[in-house]
Amino acid sequence: MFNRSFWLVLCLGSLCLGCGKSDTPDVGLVSGKVTLDGEPIEGASVEFTPITNVGQRTSTATTSSDGSYRLAFSASTLGAALGEHDVVITKTDTTAKPTANGYPLLTPEKYAQPGALKATVEPGENTIDFEITSK
Repeated sequence: MFNRSFWLVLCLGSLCLGCGKSDTPDVGLVSGKVTLDGEPIEGASVEFTPITNVGQRTSTATTSSDGSYRLAFSASTLGAALGEHDVVITKTDTTAKPTANGYPLLTPEKYAQPGALKATVEPGENTIDFEITSK
């Protein structure tokens, strides 16, 4: 009833359905080190929120014992969207009694607000260190 050409076109068309553009934007790999007053800070949250690609998701990481971090865009994709980002770095004291605003910060409040730190993510690998201070 159908000729071979029909089936060939149908099969190739089906294969191409998965070939469209994904929802993941172009990302750059981002790693670095966070220090507070010159000392590595362990367990700090690092968040890159896109400024130039508004609407893209925030990439996050948690610093290790030597202060190093590696951003994740999603559970399956490392990195951050390309372009400029607001960076927020926080570490909370989970041993203290929480207040109405949550646990007290161990990092200065100014780094918990967008605008204090910025970074630009380029294609490829990016090493972006942050030397924050308590003053």
